[in-house]
Amino acid sequence: MDNLDNLPLDASKQASPSELKVLQKYFGNKTQNTKLWNELKGVVIATALFIILSTNFFDKCLDYLPNTDSPMIKLGLKVLIYAPTLYVVIIMTN
Repeated sequence: MDNLDNLPLDASKQASPSELKVLQKYFGNKTQNTKLWNELKGVVIATALFIILSTNFFDKCLDYLPNTDSPMIKLGLKVLIYAPTLYVVIIMTN
């Protein structure tokens, strides 16, 4: 099968408006895709961090700290870890 980069170009023919419309439909505008990713990036990061902090593995890691027998203390520690970490990560990715 031929690689598309190796095929010759037909510079004498211009794309018709219907062909341009099909290209726009399927390949889209890169600036729109980038804009969408920039809007969703914070949500994706916050969700991933929340999932990490809600695992049993993280709870067991907190058990190694002194005075973390209470679920409320663990919740407080998770909030104290979540908020600043989320702030720093979002600031660093922008």
